[in-house]
Amino acid sequence: MNSTAEIVSPIERDVSLPDGRHLTLRLVRSDDENDLFDLYDQLDDDDRHRRFFCAYRPREPFFHGLANRAHGDARLVVALTTASGSRLIAEASYCHLLNGNGELAMVVARRWRGWIGPWLLDALVDLAAVNGVPNLEADVLAENSAMIGTLRARGSVILDHDGYSVLRLMIGTAGPTATWSPGTQPHVPVETPGGRWSHHDDARALGLAVVACPGPSPQHPCPMLNGHRCPLVEDADAIVVRCPPGDAQWTELLAAHRIARNADVVVDDPHADATHVLATVTAIARRHANRRCGPHRRRTDPTQPAPHDTTETRS
Repeated sequence: MNSTAEIVSPIERDVSLPDGRHLTLRLVRSDDENDLFDLYDQLDDDDRHRRFFCAYRPREPFFHGLANRAHGDARLVVALTTASGSRLIAEASYCHLLNGNGELAMVVARRWRGWIGPWLLDALVDLAAVNGVPNLEADVLAENSAMIGTLRARGSVILDHDGYSVLRLMIGTAGPTATWSPGTQPHVPVETPGGRWSHHDDARALGLAVVACPGPSPQHPCPMLNGHRCPLVEDADAIVVRCPPGDAQWTELLAAHRIARNADVVVDDPHADATHVLATVTAIARRHANRRCGPHRRRTDPTQPAPHDTTETRS
C-alpha cells in the first residue's frame, strides 16, 4: 500500500536549472515503479557493487517494494523534468530498524553525482527527524569514498567494521551528532584518528556499546571544539581518546572531553597494554551505567544531568 499519509510533514523541494530544466524532490509514489527500474538499470557493475555489495540486478518485486514503502519507512526521489518529459535521477530511503533508527540507502545517477546526493540526504534527514527517527545507519564499502565523505560531512560515527572492507556508519537527524540507541549497555564513545579502534571488537564482546569518531575534520568540525553539545559524550559512561602525540587540535579535543561531563576519560596510548586498557574502560563504564540505568535512575534524555563522578583515569 502506498501510504504517504502516514509520513509526517512530507518534504518537497524544487530547483530550476539555468538551462530551463526542473528538479523536484518529493516522496515516492506507486506510479514511480517503472522509473525506478530505469534509474537502477543505468548503474554499471561498480555502482551495483557499491549499492548491493555484488553485481545484483534486482527484479520486479524489488522495484514494487521501492515504490510502495512499508509502514514506518520513507523514500524520497528526485525527478528531472524537461521539455520531452520527466525521469528519476536519484532516490534515497530509510527502513525502520528495531532500535528506532533507520537503515539508509541511496542511489544517484552517475552524471548527476556531486551536489544532488548531499541535497537529497539533507532532505531525508529532515524527514526522519520530523518523524521521530533519531539516527540513520548504513553499511558502506570502505572503497566508497564519495558516500563516506557525504556521511562524514554530517558527523558520521563508526558503529562497527569488518577490519578492511565494510564500515557500519551512523548519522544523527536532530543535530550535528548521532545519539545513543535505547538499551542498558554501557555507552563508550571512542575518539581515534580515522575512527577505527583496535579494541572495538573486544570491547563489544565485553558488553560495551561502542561508537568511534574519527575526530574533527574540515568537512565536520567537532562540535565540542566550538562550544556545542555532543549527545554521545553527554550520555557516555566512559570516554576513550587516542590522542596523537604532539597534535594541538587533538590535545584540545582531549581537554574538551575532560571538562564536558563527569564520565571518566581514558587516554588510550598506542603503546599501552590492551588488556589493562579494556579492563579500565569496562570497569568505569559499568559503574556509570549501573547508576544511569538502575531501576530508579534510568536516564534516556541526554539533556538531563549525568551521575556525578569526577575521577580521571589514564592508561
